[in-house]
Amino acid sequence: MLGAYNYALNWSEFGVLNDPKLVDQHSFHNPSFATFGSNIARVGYNFVDPGGLPYGVSDTVHEIRSAIALKIFNLLHKPLHPETLEPWLHFTPREDASWYGPLGFLLFWPIVIYYICFSPFLQKDIWKWSTAMTVFLYTLVFAILIRWSPWMGRMFLVPVAIGSPLLAGFYLWTEKVKALRWAISVIAIMVLSWSAVSNFHKPVIGAISIWNMDYYALRTIQEPEMGPIYRQIDENIPQDIRLGIIGPWPTMRWDYLFFGPNLRRQISFLGTTVQEINTELFNQSKIDYLVVTSPNPTFLSSETQLNPLGYGWGLYWFWVAH
Repeated sequence: MLGAYNYALNWSEFGVLNDPKLVDQHSFHNPSFATFGSNIARVGYNFVDPGGLPYGVSDTVHEIRSAIALKIFNLLHKPLHPETLEPWLHFTPREDASWYGPLGFLLFWPIVIYYICFSPFLQKDIWKWSTAMTVFLYTLVFAILIRWSPWMGRMFLVPVAIGSPLLAGFYLWTEKVKALRWAISVIAIMVLSWSAVSNFHKPVIGAISIWNMDYYALRTIQEPEMGPIYRQIDENIPQDIRLGIIGPWPTMRWDYLFFGPNLRRQISFLGTTVQEINTELFNQSKIDYLVVTSPNPTFLSSETQLNPLGYGWGLYWFWVAH
């Protein structure tokens, strides 16, 4: 429902379901057996996810799986994207880069494969087989059409949610194997507990925890250099005004911060580039202030004054008053 709502907003505001540049960036124009094989291999590698295990254990699992993956990819003559092996994506639980933890490959996929292979013959249950096939086909189509990225794990929430009820059947099978049930429960509790207290985006223990952060540090924990920039925006730009934004995609990555702590600013995104900043631009856009990012702000007219905010995301930040 949330996805449909976003598509509806995109269509009503921009006349497209999604940003054509993003679609072009994340999809294959000419899918082939080579791109499909490479994608399936990377997705399989990512599902062997040590995320949620204590750091010493996850380090060891990551080293083992990386060594095995390199040998397999070399044997298949497949390129392995450098970010696939990046340890920072796997050692710390984080909702934008984590996959589905140890039980994703130790429990979820074995059960899905079992139902695909044996459910029609042993259990004669077409519904369980259909559920497992839905998970499989979703993954198959995804690997054919969508380019791999380190952030792809969250895109598999749909098939994992669809296939999760199959785990109930496995629980019934293990009624007489208490040790296996306990092992799965212990792993699940450990992963959930560790993920809850040491999440990269909101750590609650350790030297760097959310309890020691202010409003700006909390909201820029992924990119700490952006904290002072947003702080200066709130210090220099009033709340009840109309604020224009000009800059490339990273500028809008956290656009909600521009609305201010009380969400009272009106925000207008004016595009990624600008020819000249002058009074006419302010009048036509109906804005009072403008925040712009550029490494070389040569587009400023004599009518306006540039005020530096700071440096972040490889861009210089400025604000301009009308």
